[in-house]
Amino acid sequence: MPIVTMQPGVIPEGLTAYQTYQVYNCLDSAITAQLLPIMLSMANENHIRTYARERRVASLCLEMSRKGFPTNEMAVLGLVHTLDKEAQKAKDALHLFCTAVWHGLINPNSWQQVEAFFYDYLQLPPVWQYDHKTKQRKRGTNRDALEKLRDAYPSARPFVNAILSYREAVKLAGVFKKGLEPRTRRLRCQFSPTGTDTGRLSSQTNPFGRGTNAQNLNDRVRRVVEAPPGFCIAYPDLKTAESYAVGFLSRSGRYIAACSSDLHTTVARLVWSGLDNVNAYFYRDMTYRDMAKRGGHGTNYYGTAKTMAMHLKVETALIAAFQEAYFGAFPEIQEWQLEVIAQIQSTGRIVTPLGRERQFWGRPDDPVTHRAAIAHGPQSLVADIMNEGLMQVQEYLIKECDYAAIMANNDAGLIAQVHDAGAFLIPLDGAPEILESILQHIVFPVDFGSQGVMAIPAEMSVGLNWGKEKRNNPAGLRAWKPGDGILLGA
Repeated sequence: MPIVTMQPGVIPEGLTAYQTYQVYNCLDSAITAQLLPIMLSMANENHIRTYARERRVASLCLEMSRKGFPTNEMAVLGLVHTLDKEAQKAKDALHLFCTAVWHGLINPNSWQQVEAFFYDYLQLPPVWQYDHKTKQRKRGTNRDALEKLRDAYPSARPFVNAILSYREAVKLAGVFKKGLEPRTRRLRCQFSPTGTDTGRLSSQTNPFGRGTNAQNLNDRVRRVVEAPPGFCIAYPDLKTAESYAVGFLSRSGRYIAACSSDLHTTVARLVWSGLDNVNAYFYRDMTYRDMAKRGGHGTNYYGTAKTMAMHLKVETALIAAFQEAYFGAFPEIQEWQLEVIAQIQSTGRIVTPLGRERQFWGRPDDPVTHRAAIAHGPQSLVADIMNEGLMQVQEYLIKECDYAAIMANNDAGLIAQVHDAGAFLIPLDGAPEILESILQHIVFPVDFGSQGVMAIPAEMSVGLNWGKEKRNNPAGLRAWKPGDGILLGA
C-alpha cells in the first residue's frame, strides 16, 4: 500500500479498489482518533465508569451472540406448523370481519391497505407517527399505533386483534423457517450492551439476518430451546429485583422488609388491613394478591389511576382507592417519586447508585418524562446488577469450575440474559455444585450507605428445555434450591 497524503476536499486518484477501501478505513480510524480527546474532555467520572462497565459487558454479549440457543428440530417443526395454522386462522377471521362491514379483503402485511382501512374507510382519528426515513409524520400502522386504536375504539378491536395475531405468528414462524444456523441448527441472536437508554441489554436479528429478539420469546417458543445430551439449562432469576430497587431508592424500610418475604401477599395485607385470604377475588377474576402485584408495580412507576384501570380492565375508582391505600402504607415511595420529578425539573439528569448517568431531553413538566425518569432508576440499577452478577458467574465458570473445558468444547455456559435473569447451559455431571455456585456468584451487592447493602437474592430453575415445567412439558424448568438433586423430565 503506497503512502497517500490527503488534502482537504481533494479525492486521491489512480488508486485501485482495494487501495480505496484501505484509505476509507484509515480515514475512519483517523477521525475517531481525532474525536477521542474531545470526547474524553467532555466525559465525567460517571461516564468513564459506565463506559468501562459496558466494555466488559460487551464480552458477555459477544459470547451469547456467538453461542446461540440449541434447539430440538422436531419441536421446531411442530411450532412452525402451529404458527402457520394460527396465521391462517387470524387471516381468515380478518377477511370475515372485512366482509361483515362490506369492505374488500385486506392484506395484514400491507401497511398501505391497513392504513386506508382504518383511517379512510372506518374514518378513525389518525394515530400520528414520525417516519425517520422520510422525515415526515404519517398515519401509524405498527403495533403501537394499532394498540392505541384498539384501546380507544371498540369497533377497531376485532380487526386489530386479527392483524396483530397474524403478524406475530408469521414473524415467529419466519424466524424458525429461515433463522436457524445452517450447520448447528442453533437460534443465534445479536445481544447489544448499548441498545437501550436504561442500560438493559437488547437483542435482535444478527448481521446475517437470522435470529430475533430472544428476550421477548414466550414460554411455548422457549420450549424448542433444548439442552443437548449430557447438559441441562439453568435459569437463575433475581427475586423481585426492581421492587427491591424501588425500596432502597425510596428509603422505605417497610417496603424492603416486604420484598424479603412474599412481597405481593404482604402488600395486599398492608393495603387491605384485616384481609385473611389474599387469594379471594378482588374484582371479577382478579384476586387481592393479583391486584397488589399489578397495581403495586404500576403505582411504583407513577402510573395514573385512569391509565392503569384501562390496562387492568377495572374501574378507575378501584385503582384510585388502591393507590391511596398503597401510598398510605408506603409513603416513602410517593416522596421518592416527587424527588425524582424535582430532580428532572432542576437538572434533567438522573444518576444511579452504580454511576449510570442519563440526561432526559423531554419536557421537564411532561408526565411522560416523569414516568420515564422514575422507572429509569430501578430498571437501570437492576440491569447493571444483573450484568455484574453474570460476569462474576462467567469468571467462576472459566477460572474455577472443573467443567470449564467441557463447557468450552460444547458451546455451554451463558447463552442468554433476560433483564433480571440469565440462562446457562451446564453439564449434568456435577450440576448441583455448579448450580449452587451460580446462585452465590450472581448476587452483586450495592452499598446504600446508612441504609445498608442491597443484595438481591436469586432463585434457580433447572430443566432440559427453556420452557416452564407443565403437564405437557415435563422436561421444562422447575424450581431448584441447594440440597436438591437433579431429576429432570420425570
